[in-house]
Order: sequence, then structure tokens, then C-alpha cells
Amino acid sequence: MNEEEERNIDLEYKIWKLYTPLLYEFVIVYSLNSPAYSITNLYQNENSENYLGFLKDSLFLINTSIPKDDDIINIDYQDESEFGGFGISQNTKVETKHLLSVSENANILSLNSNKEGTKVLLSTSQGPYFFNGNFEQPIFSSIEIEHQPIVARHHFSMNEYNDKKFYIWNTMSQIVECIDLNTLKSESKINAKSKIMDFDWNSKNENIFGIVDEDKKIQILDQRTDSNTINSSNIAHDDSINCIKFHPELSNLFATASNDKSIKIWDLRNFQKEPLFKLQSHNGSVRCVKWNPLFGDIIGSCGLDRKIMIWDLANSGKKLKPESQDGPPELLFIHGGHTTTISDFTWNYKNPWVVASTSFDNILEIWEMNHNIYLDFDEFFEK
Repeated sequence: MNEEEERNIDLEYKIWKLYTPLLYEFVIVYSLNSPAYSITNLYQNENSENYLGFLKDSLFLINTSIPKDDDIINIDYQDESEFGGFGISQNTKVETKHLLSVSENANILSLNSNKEGTKVLLSTSQGPYFFNGNFEQPIFSSIEIEHQPIVARHHFSMNEYNDKKFYIWNTMSQIVECIDLNTLKSESKINAKSKIMDFDWNSKNENIFGIVDEDKKIQILDQRTDSNTINSSNIAHDDSINCIKFHPELSNLFATASNDKSIKIWDLRNFQKEPLFKLQSHNGSVRCVKWNPLFGDIIGSCGLDRKIMIWDLANSGKKLKPESQDGPPELLFIHGGHTTTISDFTWNYKNPWVVASTSFDNILEIWEMNHNIYLDFDEFFEK
């Protein structure tokens, strides 16, 4: 990054801070000890929001208390070295608790959990850690994979419908392998016929999952069939696909994100043709998409442009007023509070508009957009 780019990023950040009172209900900014590679929300109790996150070699629990309606909040932006933000009160807090460090020379790759956070599968370069309701006592499984050792690019995915099994996929291979948690033996293997970039389960069918591969294609597979593949798309994006996510309630709907800077929404029954929606506003590769767990029309995305974008598919096809045409009609909100690449973000299962996001400069941000933005969004469209 050259000096001009650094100056532009610094200017963008200053402008963002200036407008936070108009754009947000609150913003919490917390400095971690090192970059968090991933974060996921765990619903714990009525008064706090807990998150699991992982650094390069350790897993930690983040306990937070966000501002409440009856709190006395500070309307000025608090710019402290470790803890700050806008709209925070004396009751606002962020506390981290170290849970475990993985073996020496091992790296954590990703974490996977059910919604309640009682069952968590942690992918590391030397095998999985499996938690069953107790983060103090992980069950470490050293799995032998036939014909290929565990390598640094293995990921482990848990099927929420059947927590007695989990699945291994590797960005350097074409194989998805099913492992029985009780015996730690391989039950079956599926050949994706191309290097796998991402993997996700259908939200309503325990046997169906989707894969995106290096050939810019989407594959939908059924582990009950001999050939496994139900259908495969033609070229789905103009560049490699980084992410696939099924809708949490509508089993025929899924989203993909790509290096071509776009997000596409597909119908499982007819995805060989055009997508239902094509969302474009990112200025860089889109690394991740996640559906809002409570509002089915809402989806979030993050990219290499340091932005998190919130989209409302219900506004597709609407015509914006001339004075409001600063983006596509589906684009509801842009979070611009990060100054380096965003590593991950997560929705909150209890508060549907609260988002936690992490970036590679050790920053954790927990934020909620101003309620008037989505309540009054119709005012931006022509009747």
C-alpha cells in the first residue's frame, strides 16, 4: 500500500467517524491481542451477547454487553486505544476469555457450530477439536484420512441435522469425506471432480450440500445417490467463487460470492440459468456472504474493499428517486469502520440488526445501524 492509498483510507475513516451518530445506534470498537480470523455468535442469556472467535493458534470466548434502551449513552465518539466507539454507556463491555491453544506448529483454519453454540467443531491443520457443551474440555480427534494425511488446508464441517458425523474437505483436493464421530472412521467419500473452494449444507435437507470450485462452477450433491451430483452449473461467475451459503429457511435459495466483485442469489431448482439476483457494489473481491438469521430478505457481504454491505432483496426492481441514486436499490447499508481487510462478520441471533466484524489489524467491531435506515427505507423509492 502506497502513501496515497493510506491517506485515502485515513480520510475515509475520519469521515466515517464524523457520521456515526447519523448512521448507527451504537458502535463498539475493541482491540484484540492479535487478528481474529473468524467469529460466530452464541446465544447465551438475556443480557449479554457471546461470541466465539479464533486467532491463528487459539480459540477464545468474547462476552459482551451492548447498550440498552434505558442506558445513559455517550453521544460523542470515544477514541480510546483498546475500547471505544459511539453510543456506548458505562454498562457496555467487552471481555475475552482464552479457551485453548492448539498444538505447536498448528494453525486454526475455521470454526463451525450449531446455533446454540453447544456443539462446536474447530478445524486445525493437525486435526479437529470437537466441543460438546463444555469449552473447558475439548475432545481432540486425530483422524487418519486414507490416501492423504491431514494438511494445512483441511476444513471440517458439521451437519447440524446429524451431529454424530462431520465432513472433511480440502482446498487442495477434490474429495469430501464423511467421518463418524464415534468410531473416527471414514464412512464415505464424494469426488467433487474439481478443487473445492467452499462447502455448505442445505438448511432443510440433511443429505444435500453445495460446493463451489475453482472452475467457477456450483455443484449440488446428494450423499444418498451413487453418483452424488444432482446438478452442476455452467460458469456461474466471471472469476473464482469464494463462498456458498444456503438460506436458513428457504431450502431452494442459496447465495454465492466471487472474486468478480459480485454476489448472486440462486434458485436450487433452476440455477443452471440466470441467478434470481445479482448484487454489485463492492470495489474488490467478495470473500463472504451470510444470511440474516431472522429476516429472510436480508443478506450481508464483506470484501477486500474493507466494507460490509447489507442488502435487502425485497427492494429488487424498485426505482430509486433521483436524489437517492447512490447505489443499487437492494443496497441498504454500508459499514465502513474498518481500515484493513475484514476477516469475518456474524449476525446476532437475538438482535437481528446487530453485527460483529473482525479485521486483520486486531480490531473487533460490534455495531447496529440506525433504526431509521431500515424503517424509513421506502422513502428513497418512487411510488
